[in-house]
Amino acid sequence: RADVCTRFLEVIKNEVALDQSEVRMLFDEQNLYVTLKGLFDPAYDFGKKPGAASNNFELFVRPDGATDYLQVIISESGKLYVARTGAQLRVHGVTAKTETGKGFWTADLTIPLKTLGIAAPKDDLKAKVGLFRQNDNVHERQKLFSKRRSATSFTPIERYQFGVPDTWADMVLTRRDGEARRVSGPDNGLQVNL
Repeated sequence: RADVCTRFLEVIKNEVALDQSEVRMLFDEQNLYVTLKGLFDPAYDFGKKPGAASNNFELFVRPDGATDYLQVIISESGKLYVARTGAQLRVHGVTAKTETGKGFWTADLTIPLKTLGIAAPKDDLKAKVGLFRQNDNVHERQKLFSKRRSATSFTPIERYQFGVPDTWADMVLTRRDGEARRVSGPDNGLQVNL
């Protein structure tokens, strides 16, 4: 029943991305749960090296009132990187599971709320959340097509600097019940602020 963040935009161009993403988030008393799904043309799923980190999701979360933010990067191969405001965390409790299928890959993250520096909110808790995806896929007919690379974002950004909270979306962790919505990234360029 979680809202779905989708309609990611190409970084800098701020055009709707060809390879779309979907992100859902829920929380309970201990954890924030994030499911990420990256779609791509199956023809561009050729020549990837096992363990390559070029296809990844990047998540930033800064709860309202906090000065630090948490950064989590998960690659399609399952490699996990966790940092707090740019400093890598060796002990963090974040777990991840990835799966790859024809034309998509998914990642399920479990992030302890204590790693975010918060307790489970009793009332609505606002947060700045940055959602980004990097793709580097190769077409099966390499002689006709080169690699298709893209960096995409849920909100428009004008340069490849993802760790800027002012460019992230405003989201709310809430206990209120409701119907799941598909929340789209804006299509009017940098003037729109979610």
